[in-house]
Amino acid sequence: MPETQRQITKKYWDLYWAIKGCYPEYFKKKMPINIGFMSPTTLDGSRSKLKQVIGDSQSVLDIGSGDNFVQRAMRSAGHKGVYHTLDLDARFPHEYHDLSEVNQSYDVIVMFNLIAHMPLDDFYAHLAFCESHLNPGGTIAISTPNANHVNCVWKGDMTHIHPLPPQDLYCLFRVLGYDVAMYRTHIVEEHFGILRWIRRGLACLIAWILYADAAEDILLFATRPPRAPDKR
Repeated sequence: MPETQRQITKKYWDLYWAIKGCYPEYFKKKMPINIGFMSPTTLDGSRSKLKQVIGDSQSVLDIGSGDNFVQRAMRSAGHKGVYHTLDLDARFPHEYHDLSEVNQSYDVIVMFNLIAHMPLDDFYAHLAFCESHLNPGGTIAISTPNANHVNCVWKGDMTHIHPLPPQDLYCLFRVLGYDVAMYRTHIVEEHFGILRWIRRGLACLIAWILYADAAEDILLFATRPPRAPDKR
């Protein structure tokens, strides 16, 4: 019998103290810097890392794919496998328009710039969906505004609803048993010069003074361990 939304929310809420207990692991890690920018022709750091994760995987599901920008980037970068997209917006072609329509599992599930647009209960529902539709050894790829940045969450889009702190995202997946790689993303213009780097340096200094973060986005890859071999 499928889980109800109440059961799903309780399942993840019950991890609250385990997530808090994982904080020391998170704060001991140095999160590498990633450079992100929007370009129709060039892979930025985020999409380059996603292409590495996708590699030669046979199946990808992109949830909240919008105008299919990431799909086009992956195809241009040489991905030949199945790449399905899912989005509520019917103005663009998608294989699915609702999670309930998906009836197969995938090697990689992508949620780029999606989870900040939903209440926490909806995020939990999407997470439960990903867990039930991800193949053993598969990866969940997430990008989202950095809640530790001074104003990125709220200046970026009026439809943002719920910021998710990077330490909670990291620790949630670790508690669930995933291997996690996380990056802090600086958003820059595709063609940037020395003045941009000077401004970036000043921003990093000010963020340090404010106990904040100058990186605007978070990029996370959570990989499920392969299924244990049969011991018979």
